Formats: sequence, C-alpha cells, structure tokens
Amino acid sequence: MAKFSDYALWKMAMRDITREEAELVLAEPDEDFPSQTSDRHCYVRGIDNRRIAVVVESFDHEEVVTAFIKD
Repeated sequence: MAKFSDYALWKMAMRDITREEAELVLAEPDEDFPSQTSDRHCYVRGIDNRRIAVVVESFDHEEVVTAFIKD
C-alpha cells in the first residue's frame, strides 16, 4: 500500500480522485515514465473515461506526491 503525502491527498480531493483509484493506477498502470522533475516517476491509467496520473518519488516509489487528470 502506498503512502500519500498530505499535499497529494489534498490535490486528489480537489480533483475527485480516490485513494483506491490512485492505488489501482500504481498497481496496474497503462503507461509510466519519468516525471518532469528528475526525482519523480509518473504512472497513468484510464479509469471511468478519465486518464489518472499518479506521481511518486522515484527513490522509493511508495510515496505519492500528487495525482491529476491527464488530458
């Protein structure tokens, strides 16, 4: 189970992304790639007609730092 930063939980609530959806993205991503910042990694998965992106710190891949709806 992933750890979620307070910031990630706040942004997820603002963007109507549940913890369960974020964990599904991490468990079964459709794609993944390095984030725009070198120390992070981004996972993306389509769920309910939305492409949800979850960004984690790459040194442990367990702390979610944010999540957003990808266009």
